[in-house]
Amino acid sequence: MKLIAFNEILKGEKLTLKATKPDVKFATIYFNLVEKNRFHLRKWLSWEKEIKTIEDALKYFFEKEEKTKNKEVIEYGIYLKGEFIGNISIFNISLEHQSGEIGYWITSDMAGNGIVTEAVKIIEKEVFSNWQFNRIQLTCDPENIASIKVAEKCGFSLEGLKRKDFFSPYFNQFRDTLIFSKLKE
Repeated sequence: MKLIAFNEILKGEKLTLKATKPDVKFATIYFNLVEKNRFHLRKWLSWEKEIKTIEDALKYFFEKEEKTKNKEVIEYGIYLKGEFIGNISIFNISLEHQSGEIGYWITSDMAGNGIVTEAVKIIEKEVFSNWQFNRIQLTCDPENIASIKVAEKCGFSLEGLKRKDFFSPYFNQFRDTLIFSKLKE
């Protein structure tokens, strides 16, 4: 079992990923971006309701920072030409099983431009090369076509479907989850 040393900055062709930190300036930027994109985020990401104020965003980052210290999660801001446009994280990290799960969101005006695909590829390179992960996964609702396309473009394999495994306040019903994974090999 290898201990992970998180790189603070990861670079791609167009994007830079920077580890998020609990600071008021960033929490303000983050909150304002969530506020501007609530309708876009709400359908797939129920956590947006928990970020009602800048203080909520700051609290989230302090909690996330503690999880990062415990090697449970690492989260990066997605930057295009120096502008923060979304987040990507590895969570459910298991050092024992050398695995984790990728989650992400991006602003509505940047969706459909290959940005999330590039961000996922940057993260997968990091976890397979530097962290020596064996497996990563991402999950999404079967109606989340954009996330399905990201998984396919990044070469993830569809492993299966968890039936009615979570309740969606947006849909007001239990929803299915698709599971995609990619192995180091």
